[in-house]
This record gives sequence, C-alpha cells and structure tokens, in this order.
Amino acid sequence: MKTGKKKICLLVLTFALMMQAMWAAILPIAVTADTVNTDSTVALHTETKIGDDSIESVTDVVYTIGWTGNLSKVTSTQLINVPTRSIYAEIWIDNVTGKTDQIAKLKVQLGYKLAEGEHDFVWSDAVYAGATGNNDRYKANFTPDQVGIWKYTMRVSGDGGNTWVSSGESTLTVVGSEDELTPLTINSLENLTDLNDRLMIGNPTPDILGEIYVEGVTDEPGQGKNIKAQLGYKFENDTDYVWVDAEYLDEVGSKDRYKANFTPDRAGKWYYAMRFSLNNGATWENRLLGYKVNKFYDDITIKKPYDVTLTWSQDPKTTQTITWKTTNDISDGVVQFAKQLEEGTFPGESRSIAVDSKPFHADMMHTVTLTELEPGTTYVYRVGNGTQWSDIFTFTTESEATAPFSFFVFGDSQSGRQEESDYAKWGETVNTAYQTHPDAKFFMNLGDLVELDSSYAHWHKWFEGAEGVIEKIPQMSATGNHEYYAGYNANQLADNYIAQFNLPQNGPDRLKGTVYSFDYGDVHFVVLNSQQAEANVNLPNPMGDILQEQKEWLENDLKSTEKKWKIVLYHKASYYSRASRDKDAEPIKQAFQSVFDKYKVDVVFSAHDHTVTRSYPINNNNFVNSPAKGTVYYLVGRTGNKNYSDPIRQVWNAYYLNDTEDTNYVHINVDGDQLTISMQEKNGKLLDQYSIDKAKGTGTPAEELPKIQIDKVDKLSAFEEKKKVGDTVSVFAEVNAANVTNYVGRGVHILAQLGYKKEGQASYTWVDASYSKDSGKNDMYGTSFVPNSAGVWNYAMRFSGDAGATWTMTDPKSLTAAGDSSQGGNTGGNNSGNTNSGNNSGSTSSGSKSSSAGSTTNPSTPTANDKNPVLTLESTVEKTADGKSVATAALEGAVLTQALGKIQTSSGAANPRLVIELTGKEPIGKIELPSDSLSALLAETQSLVLSMVYGNTTYDLPLQTLNIPALAKALEADSRDVKISIVIEQVSGAHQAALEAKVKQSGMRLVASAYDFQVIASAGGKQIKVNDFGKRYISRTIELDRLADTGKTTAILFDPTANSITFVPALFAKKDAKTIATLKRSGNSIYAIVENSKTFSDLTNHWSRADVELMASKLVIQGVTDTDFKPQSQITRAEFAAMLTRALGLSETDEVQFTDVKSTDWFAGAVGAASKAGMVEGFENGAFQPNAGITREQMAVMISRAMNVAGQSVAVDQADLARFKDSGAISGWAKEAVAQSINTSILNGMTDNSFVPQAQATRAEAAVVLKRMLQYVQFMN
Repeated sequence: MKTGKKKICLLVLTFALMMQAMWAAILPIAVTADTVNTDSTVALHTETKIGDDSIESVTDVVYTIGWTGNLSKVTSTQLINVPTRSIYAEIWIDNVTGKTDQIAKLKVQLGYKLAEGEHDFVWSDAVYAGATGNNDRYKANFTPDQVGIWKYTMRVSGDGGNTWVSSGESTLTVVGSEDELTPLTINSLENLTDLNDRLMIGNPTPDILGEIYVEGVTDEPGQGKNIKAQLGYKFENDTDYVWVDAEYLDEVGSKDRYKANFTPDRAGKWYYAMRFSLNNGATWENRLLGYKVNKFYDDITIKKPYDVTLTWSQDPKTTQTITWKTTNDISDGVVQFAKQLEEGTFPGESRSIAVDSKPFHADMMHTVTLTELEPGTTYVYRVGNGTQWSDIFTFTTESEATAPFSFFVFGDSQSGRQEESDYAKWGETVNTAYQTHPDAKFFMNLGDLVELDSSYAHWHKWFEGAEGVIEKIPQMSATGNHEYYAGYNANQLADNYIAQFNLPQNGPDRLKGTVYSFDYGDVHFVVLNSQQAEANVNLPNPMGDILQEQKEWLENDLKSTEKKWKIVLYHKASYYSRASRDKDAEPIKQAFQSVFDKYKVDVVFSAHDHTVTRSYPINNNNFVNSPAKGTVYYLVGRTGNKNYSDPIRQVWNAYYLNDTEDTNYVHINVDGDQLTISMQEKNGKLLDQYSIDKAKGTGTPAEELPKIQIDKVDKLSAFEEKKKVGDTVSVFAEVNAANVTNYVGRGVHILAQLGYKKEGQASYTWVDASYSKDSGKNDMYGTSFVPNSAGVWNYAMRFSGDAGATWTMTDPKSLTAAGDSSQGGNTGGNNSGNTNSGNNSGSTSSGSKSSSAGSTTNPSTPTANDKNPVLTLESTVEKTADGKSVATAALEGAVLTQALGKIQTSSGAANPRLVIELTGKEPIGKIELPSDSLSALLAETQSLVLSMVYGNTTYDLPLQTLNIPALAKALEADSRDVKISIVIEQVSGAHQAALEAKVKQSGMRLVASAYDFQVIASAGGKQIKVNDFGKRYISRTIELDRLADTGKTTAILFDPTANSITFVPALFAKKDAKTIATLKRSGNSIYAIVENSKTFSDLTNHWSRADVELMASKLVIQGVTDTDFKPQSQITRAEFAAMLTRALGLSETDEVQFTDVKSTDWFAGAVGAASKAGMVEGFENGAFQPNAGITREQMAVMISRAMNVAGQSVAVDQADLARFKDSGAISGWAKEAVAQSINTSILNGMTDNSFVPQAQATRAEAAVVLKRMLQYVQFMN
C-alpha cells in the first residue's frame, strides 16, 4: 500500500509542477535583485508536501511588498565571535501588515559579509518580531568571525524566495577585545508622565512612567540587561531628591518603559524625575529624565481659590482687575482688599466686593475690577467666597506722577507638544525673573502661552507654573498661533485665552480681547493680533483680513497718544529668524510697518521663532543709523520647552543667538529719555543689552550698518515699437541679493533708481524706483519717465545695498520717441510707488470713463482680424450694493447683427468666434447681451463662441451651452426679456483672505490674482447664475506677469463655502516675458494660479518619480501620507475613480448609484461624479467593488471614457493588439479601450509582446497613465 501511495504522490507532484509552469507563463515575473522599495506581481503559489502516509497541498497568496526599510543601525562596536544584538527591519503590505496577528507568512533573511574584499552575502532566516504601526517587524542576528567592518542587510520575499526586496544596507565595526568596545550610552530618555490633576497628599501618585533607549540593549526582547531605573521626588524647598526603585513595565518599540510612584506628605509643589543606571545600579548616569512639577493639596488648600491672576482692563492708576477659579460647587465670589494689614489680618475698614462668576469647563471663574483706587498705593487683597479664602497677596497701582519703572517681556511659554502639558521651565523662568527684578511692575507675554488653547490641562499647568508672580503683578498678553489651536488641523478663536484674561476692550470690535492698548508711565503700549492664517484656516467661519482691520485702528490709536515712548507687541515677527516665516511676515509688514514709521514707534517685540534677536533700526524696510530715525525689532526667545535651531543669521539682525541653551526673558527699564532692554537667560547670563537715548537720538551699542551684496541685475524692460513724445514709459528691472530678495516681499535695504537721458546728453537723470513684486529669487523694481522730445532716449536702472554709497547698474537700453516735441512734458519719474502692475511692455492703457448707471455704450465698429471680428466696448462705471466698482457695457442687438456678418465673411467661419474687448480698470468687468439677439446668432451659426477680454483675462462662452428658454422659464419671464451677462471679477475681501490662508496652509504660493468668472441670466428683477455647462469645457485665461515654471505651476478652483482647493485642467503658454494660463472646466467658480512643489521620500530612484511628483504638485494625486506615496501599492477602483475625477476637474456629487458605496465613504462623491460623467460602470449585481484592485484593462476602459468626457475621440484599430501574445486574454468589452490606450501611448505593454490585461495596477502606474492622458487631451503641459 505504501508503494501505491508513493505513485499517487509522484503523479500529484507532476501535475503541480505543470500547473506552476502554466501560471509562470501567464503571469508577469517580478524584477529580481535587492531593489529597495519595489516589487510587483500578485500570483498563486502551490506547494506539495510528500510523505510516507499522506499528501498535503497548500495554496498561499503571494504578497506584493509595498515597502521595506528601517533597518537597524548599529553604531556601537561589536565583539568578535559573539552574536550581534538583534537586527530589525520593517515591512509594509497594504491592509496586511500592522495587525494584531501575523497575516503574511513571508520569507525574510538577514545577509552579512566583510566589507573589504569580494565576498557574497551569507543569508540566514529572520523571524517575525511583532507589529509596529502599520508595519510588521522581523529580526535576526549573526556572529562575526573576523575583525573589521561588516556589511549587513535584510531582504524579504512574498513569493517564497523567487523575488526579493531589500531593506537597505548598513555596517558595524567588529573588534577583537572587550577593551575596544564602545561604552554603552543612553541614546534617549522620553515621555515622563505628566501629573495634571489636583492631587491630594497622603495618597500614592498615579504611576509615573519613563522610557529609555540604549542601542543594543533595550531593543532586545524583555528588560534591557543591567539597566536599572529610579524615580526621584522632592518638595519645592528640598535640596535633594529621594530616590526609589522603578519597576520594569514593558517595551515601547526599541525602548524599555519603567514605572514608579511616590506619596507626597506636604501640600505644595513637588518635583519628580527619573534616573537610570547601565550597570545594575553601581553608578547612575548624570542625565535625568525630567524634571516635572505638580502641585499637591491637603484638606485646607484643596478648598482655596486658585489661578489667581492680575490684569488691567482699565486705568492702571486707579483700577485693578482680578480673576480666579474655584471648584464648581462655589458659585459666588468676593474680593476683600485694604491699604495695609493690621497684625496679619484685614483691618476693619477693608472693603469686600461681590464679583462676576460664571462656569469655566468644570470650574467656576470669578472676575472683578476694583475701581476708585489711589495712585501709587500698595493694597493687600484676598479672594474667596466669604468663608474660604486664598492666601493674602498685594498689588500696587501706578504712580500719579511719571516715574521710572521696569517690566518683563516673555516669549513662547508653550510645552513641547500637544500631548505633553509640561510647564516646569515656564514656571522657573517667570519666577526667576521676578525674584531677580522684584521691582518690575508687570509682564507682557507675546503669545503661544500654551501649546493647545482648547486643553484645560495645558492652561492649568501654565497657571500653576506662574504662581508666585501672576497674583502679584499684572499679566498683559498677546495671542499666538497656538492660542487658536483646538487640536491637530482644528482651530478656534482663542476662546479659552479670551475667557481667562480680562484685558482692555478698546480694540476693533471683532478683535476685542486680542487687540488693545494701554498706557503706563511715559509709554504707550499696543498689542496686536498677528494670527491672520489661524483666523481663516480650519474654522467654520473664517474672519477674513484681520490685519487690515487692525491697520485703521492702529493709525487712530497711535495718532491719539502723546506719550514719549511707543512700544508695539505681537506674536509673529516682521523681521524673523526662520527663513520659512517670510510668508507670515510679509502681510504683517504690509499692514503695520508704514504706520510704525509714520508715528515713530520705538520698539516692536515679537516671538514665534524661539530665537533671541535684535534688528538694526529700520524705516521703510531700510536700515538707518539711529533709533530716532527708525524702529528696533526684537525676537524675544522662549520661556518654555520648545527650542528651534535657525542656523542662518538674517542680514537685519544686529544681535542674534540661535538655539539657546536655557530659557530666557527680557527686562526693560524706562527712565525718562532712557530705555534699556536687557535679554538674559534664566541662569543669569546676559545675552544682549541695548539702550536708546531719546534726547540724543542714539542707540548703544552703535553698530555699523550691514551692506547688502548686489549679486545680479537684469531683465531691464525693452521697447521695440516707437513711443510718442509725451508718453509715460514704465520701466522695470530685477535685482538679486542672496538671503534678501529670495524671501517673500521686498528685500530689505535695497535702493533702486531709473536713469534716462536723450542720446547725446552727458549724464543720466536719476529718479527713485519702487518695489513692484517678487520675481522668483529676484525682486522687481520700476518707475517711469516721459520722453519730452523726439529722438533716441537711453535708459538704465541701478541698485544699491549700502544706502547709495555704491551702485550696480544694468546694461543700458534705448527707445525712440516720435512726434511733436511740443507734446512733451516733465520727464521726471513717477515715484509714487504704484508700480505693481508688472507691465514690462511700456504701453499704457486708458482709464475707464465714469458715468451714472443706465447710460448707453457706443461700441466700435467690428473689425476683422486674421480670423475673428473684434468689438471694443468702452465701459461705464457702476456701483454694486456693497460699494464695488463695475466696468459695464451693454451690447445692442444691431451691433451683434453687424458682427454676425463679419463672422460669416471671416476666414475663421468654420470655428466662428466674436471677440468683445471691454475697456476699464475696475476690479469687476461686465458685458450685457440681449438674449433675442443671441438666439438669432445661434440660429445662424450653431458653434459661435463669444470671447470676452477684460484686463489680463478672457472668457469663452459657447452659445450652444445657453438654454435660453429654460432660463426664461426659471426666471418666470419671456425669452425676449432675458439678459445674459458675462462677469469677470477680481477676487477681494473675505474670499481673497480665505483663499490666501488656504493656499498658505497647503504649502503653496499664489502667483496671480484670483478671478470669479460668472454667467448670469436676469429678467424682471430676478437672476440666475449659470454654473454648469454639462460636458462642454469652457476656456478662460489668466495672464501671469512673469515666465512660470510649468512643472510647479497649477490652476486651482477655490470653493469658499467648503474652504477647499482642487485641480483645474490648464495649459501654460509663454508670451514675451509673461505666461498665459488657459483654464478648462465645465463650470464657473473662483479660479487662481499657484506654485506648488511636492516630493515624496519613498520615490528616491523610483522610475515614476518625476511623473508622480509632477502630478502631486498639480494636485491631481495625493500621497498615502504627506511624505510617502507607496508607488508599488495596488490602486483600488475607488482610488483611480477619484484620481480621474480630480484630473478632469469634475465636481463631486452626492448621487450614489452603487449598492456597495455608502454616502459616508470618502470616495462616494468622486465615484458618483465619475459615474455621472460615464467614466465608470458597476457590475451586473449593482455593485462597484470600490476596494478591489483595478486591472490594467479596467484602467484602459476608464481612461478611454475619460478622454471622451474631455472631448477627445481616437480612431482605433484592434488589429494593433495582435502584437501581444496575450491579446486573447483581453476581455472583449475592453479591447477597443486597450487599443486606444496603446495607439495613444497612454498605456504600454508590460513587455514588447505582452499586455497582461489582468495584472493589478500600482499607484505609480496609475499616476503615470493619468499624466499621459492629461497631456494627450491638452489638459496639462
């Protein structure tokens, strides 16, 4: 019987091998070799096991390896003939790895070899080591038998070893004796627990956890060998920690985690930390994890009011505002105050005042403003409810007469991250500052007080840290961006900040509590709100341009003060240290700086960058040699945990300190004409001291002003056509200066001048030029002159970076002025600074003529150009209900009829177009057309397109898209009474602010004005916007005043309701020194042009990198994460449908037609749009199978349908498929689409003679195919 079984086994084995050969012939084979981050192929593998008594056939799925990496790096030395520590690598397979249980049974091997010489890797199997995040982890080790450098790697196979994917390579150093081993060191200590509750003494604290990572020790399973941990704790007045052993808890990745607790026995603040030993407690490392601080309570102190805070909301001479919190069972509040104590108790004449109380989170918050106080008087006070009182504190009102005083400025007291409410350093810094300067009258905090405004835990620890100061001197603060944070990618309007700090309410109505001013001594203080982005991003109701809103208020505020000193404070700096801050800084400078200059603001304090800097005195963005002539701008450093490294010292910094070792603060002393600003670290180290003498107009120290190196000047305007005598000629040129002009906005301390002379004159006449705009890494400047006599005129521009001491000049150019010299006027330049048109052609345009609404317009007689007639309409100016100016022209039927004759006789009659040019410079242009005349035109010429030209935009309206009878019915009017208006509006106001904020949040940059293109049907006082033109793509153009990088430039649609931006198909064409963007979409909306550059870290050396990153920069595709694209992952049917929908600029729809697509699915809107457009169809059972992988033939069909939607039809010959050996495997319903894709080179074969229609498409393949399709249908360059 055994012999019989063996014969059966052999037959089965033979059959299995035949089946395996058959599958190998049908399916493509993945690329072999140790290629990082690549693989392909999903197949079946059949393995037959043969035994004496049984036959077992096992069928396994062969897995596609999406990614592998994170190979362990061994930096310590390794002893010869001793096994290495475990070496790990991670593997990602979409929807397979990262699970609780191991799903993928992969073959993973560790390879190792001597680095020197010709050696092959020796391979040994690795074992599964659990999941980490979305990845599976494998480990192995080896025993090196020679001294020297060894290479090691890990490789993984999803098909039983036929193909391999490498996790990368690394090296380790092998030594021959223990004396040569690298001593163990602690690599990191992390995540000491925050105690954040109002805990009672006498009870053990919750477990306090801490993590340690030691390479080669903690990354082994179980507790790291010879590691011991202890928790230390001490009361606030104790000198030394009490240390207790901590218990090993578990592993967290490569780290070991320990836990311990302690029992506090006194009410007050307790400090705690962890320490570690690497030799089982024989010695302890000096490096501590922590410390952190928590306040503990007894039965008496737990009932006391807390978070007692002083601010001013009114006059510091006669009022004092006090705020505190209690538990929510204490609903009433009272404050008791008097001029002095009597034997430690309140005197009988002390006053008690009831206060305003309201709930705050789980607490009650109480607020009162004491009034009718005496100036220059110290008061004692306590707060409570009449039976339970706080400790007794003091405050002092401002003196009646002006006297010397000092105050503090603090920056960024926030914790390191949202998950960690650690404010120990903030508490130490504010208390150290006050103990060092106990005469300080108040302190200013410049925003980012906490990491997360919505977190009660963060605010609780902030107040706890500031105890000892905030109940003694007032705190006057500004908002930072983190005061607007409600979580990751969620904002709020500084709600908790405003609730807890009662500040002057004299700012703009919408910004009260965050914008205000007050006086103290001879100083006028102004606090502004720099959070333009945060007030408009991730909010249900964006606030719009809050900077311009403050500008008008600031002007009136500074105009009204007569104080000797003016100090302004806000969070985000005008003159920053981090290069990436330029986009925030420019709008702040645009809004505020001219007002600072006008009213001679002395000092501006800002934060945000966590760096310590002081600028040279600055006026109008230029350095000046005296603080009397300009403003000194400060960055005040940090008082909290978070530290940044900014290695570039910006050119405007007279003092600069990067990456401070300790927290720091600023102490300012004001004494008559002297103002002294000292920046010092918590440890007492003086960083910088600067004094301003108002009487002498000097600053000490007096530094030599820097000189800006002008690296290049070019692109001087050229004029080929003759000019007329008396014409105003606008001239522009560009300048480049490293680390100056490359930032957003006008580069600091650059002067520009235009020189001109008539040929034959000895010297140029020079006039100042003004900054016009950014031009890549250059700045553009311009002004104008008027040639006042006929002849040849020479002109040039020159630039200086040292206040005019030296100049760098462009090569001169010339133009010819013709005409009667009597027409000439003053040749002087236009130095108004209004040069932002960027018009390099030198031509001038006539302004629009204003008149009352309802006036008629006299169009020019239609003239035919090479193809199409052109009507020029002179506009009249009307006002909308909200005050906007509109350049309007109404076109009469007779003129349209005359134009029709021109169309029928023009050479372009096959594709007729009527061009209507509207004059005017208003932000809105509108032409009105009578519908009866349009209907007549349409009856004569079915394919007529009306092309409106206004300013630097055009809009093409195919008349076929207008269903005038349907519009008339909707308007309840006769068709003859309907008017059609085409409107082009330059976006402004709240929509512009929201767009700018969204673009900035998305890491992009606007490169042209945004426009709202509209078609409106109106009759009888009603109107309807025509926003949907079915499947007809409408073209509109926007002119960019520079040459654009088409790979980084994309057109977008902005939806202000959803606060979203999406890709719009567009072509970019160069014209002279400009770029014309032609946008194509089947609907109207707000459109803009942006620059965007997107890269992915996992595409290095990948074949698809250029195309994928191009498509991501264009917003057509997205990564799996912000940094990873996962190019080899399979793409699902839903994902590809979403890509197609974005690629064609289609709007998502709420209609869901498939049984397995829910309205809540992320892809529902995109799949619905693709279905509505006819690009996707479901299966016979009504399902779409959204999560199934898409095959190559399915992708071809969807691409073919998408091309049809885009208006492209391609003649195909299915005979072209004959060159593929597997053409018979292409489904009948897909053959035409596959042939079309092959003929257009949108899809290629897997090899020259195989198409492999059933192969699953990857994300990289989908991106490349989409790019080729968009280029073929001319939706992308």
